[in-house]
Amino acid sequence: MNQIMERYADAILRYALRLSEGDVLSINTEEANDEVAHLVARKAKALTGNGTYIQYIENGKVTDKEEAETDFPIGRNPTALLHLPVFRRRERDAAIEGLPLKELQEYRHLAEPLDLRRPMVPFASAPVPSEDWDSAADERSLAMLSELLFLEDDGFLTRLREREDEVMEECRKLNSLSLRSCRITDENGTDLSFSFLGGTEFVTGICELADGRRFVPAITSGEISRIIDSSTVEGTVTATRPFMFFSEPERHLTLSYRGGELADYSASFPFEWYLKQDANAGRVSELILSDSIGRGRDGLYAIPDWDRMRTFAITLGGPKPDGLLTEEALSGANDSIAFLTIPFGSETTEIIATDADGDEITIASDGFINAD
Repeated sequence: MNQIMERYADAILRYALRLSEGDVLSINTEEANDEVAHLVARKAKALTGNGTYIQYIENGKVTDKEEAETDFPIGRNPTALLHLPVFRRRERDAAIEGLPLKELQEYRHLAEPLDLRRPMVPFASAPVPSEDWDSAADERSLAMLSELLFLEDDGFLTRLREREDEVMEECRKLNSLSLRSCRITDENGTDLSFSFLGGTEFVTGICELADGRRFVPAITSGEISRIIDSSTVEGTVTATRPFMFFSEPERHLTLSYRGGELADYSASFPFEWYLKQDANAGRVSELILSDSIGRGRDGLYAIPDWDRMRTFAITLGGPKPDGLLTEEALSGANDSIAFLTIPFGSETTEIIATDADGDEITIASDGFINAD
């Protein structure tokens, strides 16, 4: 196993999951990732002193189980969960239009194995480099991992923690401003206004357990997001970078909203396939702010949670569950099982927010977050 993969395993265990002495790891994966699963189990043994459960899953069913890196039964419940998915690229064609939603979702390569707003144990999903992933991103996935996680740098763990601290501080500053609404403009045609949903605040992709232990489900942290009151959205937004649409990269999309509803759109691909998933798929549900990961990257990581971190973006359909922490948020958020992230950030993007007193505050300019 090469040095980048060795360090990737360290980033998963030491940074994302933050394993320590006494923890018990459980891995869900497929036979294709057996070598990587055992590399992770070996490194977990050195950190925790315990063996690792490995479950091999094919087509949604457990085909084999193993207790790795131990000479005796582990005999304890897992205290951390890891998903090592196999990236599979499916060819998109017109047949997709007639597929039921469950099968449509197989195109999405979701990054999180669990939907937990208040998790009981740390969990993470770590895609494994493969030829399919290389093809989807049009770049070597191992090189992307190295860039994203600083894996060529001997101090990669320190750099990951420093970036996390920066994101957490930016989020704290944004929440201190008591913002109520936003207007986004740029020179690419975006002019979009909306209010934030009551009972919500800005959140990061960094999770925290009741005992204060942090973990990072997406392996790295770079985004700040907040849920939007979908009924208040007015104006136009234009995509500025590629995004994955049913396993294929697309970039030409302009959406226009009136009274929170999608009034018109222009796309160079069959966007109607997405809209047919459910009645609320086309509504805007979330604002995403990110300027620290992949800033110069025009291309895709081809992993939804990482592509969200390349620039500023909006989510169509259902928001990520991270921000649904109050009953008001749960009852008011856009209700859709579909979701699609549309990147709109550019060097001319400006976001002017209005606070509780009606004062305007510029929270982003020239494509950068400005939370001060």
